[in-house]
Amino acid sequence: WGIIVPFFFTQTMLAYGNFGQHQFVEGGKPSNYRSTYNVVDCFDNTKSFQDGYHVLHHLNSRNHWSLFPETFIKQVDRMNEEKALTFLGIGFFEVSFWIYMGRLDILADKAITPWDMSKEELIEMMKERLKPISQTAKQRSKIAAEENLAKQKNL
Repeated sequence: WGIIVPFFFTQTMLAYGNFGQHQFVEGGKPSNYRSTYNVVDCFDNTKSFQDGYHVLHHLNSRNHWSLFPETFIKQVDRMNEEKALTFLGIGFFEVSFWIYMGRLDILADKAITPWDMSKEELIEMMKERLKPISQTAKQRSKIAAEENLAKQKNL
């Protein structure tokens, strides 16, 4: 039991954490900015090698973790242009918890959004990003290619 229980507990927590980091995905517009989110000024970052700057990790996984806060400040304007989600004072496990509880309003209050969005619009955006993605990127590319071919034939 001393090996089996910790092994399965650790595997479960790692899977939960990884899934939690990749819940807000904008399926129609694949982008590293919209395939995860950031959590800043939270306890988790002090114990997890700044893993809360997860959009930065997706943009360049070779960046050293100690540079993430500085890089975040340099990239913040671009993240805002790309509508990357960032939450203040809350970690990945809490974000997941509030998603599962259906309390996107709490997450909207924790979101740092310089965009001109009301709380209701932000909640709708989060709901859109939580929808299941039914097509793979390859399927979307094939559909787009077929649509372009059809347009060319009509010209």
